[in-house]
Amino acid sequence: LNRIVVQYATRSMCNGGIPGDCFRNTSSPFRFAAAFDVQKFNATDIVCPNVPNPPLSWWAGFMAYPTFTAFVAPYDEIGAEQMTNWMDTFASICNFSAVDKWNYSRGGKPHGGVCLDTYFEASQAVIATMVMSNTLRPIFGRGGRRDGLVTVLADAGGGDGARPRGDIGLVAGGGRGSTDFAAIGRRLLAVCGGLGVAVA
Repeated sequence: LNRIVVQYATRSMCNGGIPGDCFRNTSSPFRFAAAFDVQKFNATDIVCPNVPNPPLSWWAGFMAYPTFTAFVAPYDEIGAEQMTNWMDTFASICNFSAVDKWNYSRGGKPHGGVCLDTYFEASQAVIATMVMSNTLRPIFGRGGRRDGLVTVLADAGGGDGARPRGDIGLVAGGGRGSTDFAAIGRRLLAVCGGLGVAVA
């Protein structure tokens, strides 16, 4: 994972560890796409003897989002604060202001460079944001026993006033940094739900 972090830190055209640096005068993530985009930016150090084939485009959400999760692994040369800032930078790629998280079909689509709303891309984004927000939990307890089952999505019943009925949300968690990754995950889940795919 640190290898991916180093690739972003040394090959990007910005420093995601400095808030706002990668989105100066643009909403496009092209500055850190340069770290992995072989076709547009001639990114180097992408292949090695054990990984001999060049990657698909970084601009496909299913390629980009999994790399963002590398920043959860400690790396002393960058430090915890900058690692958190990098994750905040990645989280700001998509603008969800037009998305209706209760009924995706009634709202607008998310906007941003790698904010696709097809099921496969959106599912990768959901998983990645859950990893970054520390809300991903094992489905089974130790030894594969089902008594450790944790529901990742919940259709809350309302009654206790905590959440209105029908709120699809992430169960449990604890965030990293200032970004509410769980909220981003809920918005991405709304995208998946709007595609008519059962994700629970």
